[in-house]
Formats: sequence, C-alpha cells, structure tokens
Amino acid sequence: MKIFFYSMGCKLNQSLTKRYIGNLVENGWEVCSEPSDADIILLSSCIVTETSQKQFENLLERMIKKYPEKRFQVVGCFDKNSLERDVEYIDQEKIFQSKNSFINRTRVEIPIQTGCNSFCSYCIVPYFRGEEKSIGIESILYEVENLVKRNVKEIVLTGVHIGRFNHEGKNLLDLVEILSEKPVERVRLSSLDISEITEKDIERLGKIKKVVPFFHLSLQHVSEKVLKMMKRKYDIEKIKNILFSFKENFYKPMLGCDVIVGFPFEDDSDFLEMVEFFKGGEISHFHIFPYSRRKGTLAYYFENNKNSRIPIDEKMKIMREIHKERKENFLKSLKGENETIIFEGVKDGKIKGKGERYFDGYLEYDDKFKKGDIIKVKILDYVDGKVICEKRNF
Repeated sequence: MKIFFYSMGCKLNQSLTKRYIGNLVENGWEVCSEPSDADIILLSSCIVTETSQKQFENLLERMIKKYPEKRFQVVGCFDKNSLERDVEYIDQEKIFQSKNSFINRTRVEIPIQTGCNSFCSYCIVPYFRGEEKSIGIESILYEVENLVKRNVKEIVLTGVHIGRFNHEGKNLLDLVEILSEKPVERVRLSSLDISEITEKDIERLGKIKKVVPFFHLSLQHVSEKVLKMMKRKYDIEKIKNILFSFKENFYKPMLGCDVIVGFPFEDDSDFLEMVEFFKGGEISHFHIFPYSRRKGTLAYYFENNKNSRIPIDEKMKIMREIHKERKENFLKSLKGENETIIFEGVKDGKIKGKGERYFDGYLEYDDKFKKGDIIKVKILDYVDGKVICEKRNF
C-alpha cells in the first residue's frame, strides 16, 4: 500500500502528519511522491485564518476531483461541517500519543504538547485542538534516542503552547535540560507565548549550550489596548523585558514573532505604535497576518474600528517592508561570525544548510560532506537573500 501526503499549517501539523505516516511505514506502507501512485492521499489542514481554511478546502476539492477513486484522509485542525465531501478524519489524540515519525529531513519536530485553554478573542484553534495536554517525558526521550540513531541532528519541540508543557511536575525548562544530556546536537524551541516564559527561564535556557539562538514568540501586537481586547495576558513592559532577557543571555539571537494587523479595535495610532516598535526593536523575523474574522470566536462579533483610516493592504505592505529591512540588517550583522549549518541539500551547485539562527546558509560544494552533517562555517556575507558561508575549523 502507498500513501502520498501534503502538509500545510504549523509545525505541530507537520509533526503529527509525520507521526501518522511513521506508523504506516512501520507496518509496511510506502510513501510515494505522486498522488496518482497512492492508495491514500493524506492532507494536513489549517484553519487558523479564513485564507488558510479556504486554501485547504480548495486543495482538497481539486484533489478529489482529479483523483475521485482515491481514499482521502485529513489530519490537523479540520472543520468537518465546512465541506460537503466525505473524508476520513484521523483522530489527533491517537497520533499525539504515538512514537514513530517519518524521517524526510535532518531536523525533526516532536510534538510535546497540544490543545489550548486560553480562548483568545480572535483565535479558533482551541475549538479544534481541545484542552491542553502534554506527552510523557519518557515517550519524548524514547523518540529522541531513536531519531539520533537515524542521524537526526536537530530536534524541534513543538505544540500549541510548549511553554505550558507539564508532565509529572516537570516543565519545559526541565525537559530541555534533560534532552541536553542526550547525544542530540541541537534543540530548537518552536513558538513561545510571552506570558508563559520569564526572565529566569531565559537565563536557564542560556546556560544550555544545545539550545539554538533562534526564538519565535507569539506576540500578535504591542498596543496594550489591542492586547487587552485580544485577551492576551501580557503588556508592552513584559514584551520588552522578555526581548531584553534573550539579548542578555544569548549571543546575537535571532528573534521572531507573529503579528496581526487590522484587529477590530486597532485604530491608526495603535498600528503606528506597532510600526515604531518594530522599526527600532529587537525582532528581525516576523510573520504578518491580516486579522481574520473567525465565526465562533468572541472577536467575530466586534465591529471594525471606525477611526482607522489606513487600509489593511497598506498596513500589510508597511509591515512587510519593515520585516525585510530588519531581517536584512540582522543577517548582515552576522558577517564574520562563526556558525554551524546542517547540510540539507544541494542548490545551484552549493551546499544548502540550516543555520542555528534559522537562516539558509550556502557553502561551496565538497563531496566529503553528506546530508545531515553539521558543518562549521564562517559567515561571509548576506547577498540576494542568501547567507554566504565558508568552511571553518573552530
């Protein structure tokens, strides 16, 4: 039996998809590269925004129309009531508790937590992921040990709220410290909620050498008025303290975040406050989303701010320009620094690898290296969207 899969959405979606496929492969299934060859077509869905939900629904409809004889399965956040088609929905709880991952990369996401109890006013995720739950540490360690044996160099801890990981009294920081004693080369944390991490936590993280200096924060906004209406549990002072702590405890960390523009209570002064914050702040890598009104959330019933005169499209353009400038400035600031990259493939005749700070580094091809190797490099420059490196012994 053969299965074709296509993942969209967050790292949790990707990790659960590979977990499910890993179980099938262990039982004799084969992963194929073309849907026409598959017995089952597996799609992971995302509904965090209206756009992502429509993209998934359109993809599923096109695939069903093209391959009507195939079995279709879905994992991820999936609104069963939004489609007229019958598809098989794979229970997320069963996948979450399994231990086998399909390995098609040198870095592997491990879901350690799922679910959300926050119910932020704009967010639909809690209605589809259910209540918060964490996986057992022994299960995580078992999986990490098996991945290391299969030449996986980087583990990415992922979930809806990894900052709320809790198993038998041990939290996220305890887990990371335990993992650092294993032979895995790198530990990367996926999105962290500002309200779920403290300066003392960051100080502890800074002492764990295997934790890479890239952190993505679930920020969303900086206006205290907007944050309050979003039902976020932090303010601008907390944001600044957390960012300062990362800079104090990690050498040149690359800091990223999510940003929502056009929330119903956002007037032009709120947006301009955010513009000034990002222009002069510490964040250099951010994902920008226009507010998406999701039926079933509290914010669905909020009226748009009548005092806002800047169109959403213009806000998106402004933020993208700031992002481009901030990212370029940060990557250029790394010139001359030592770094390591994981060899992920060859592009345009050069080795392409993922850096500790989550950039794609490019190195002259050398056949003594193979996919999965960690290569020590010196960063030469950032040119045309690429970080150019040279091999270095240090």
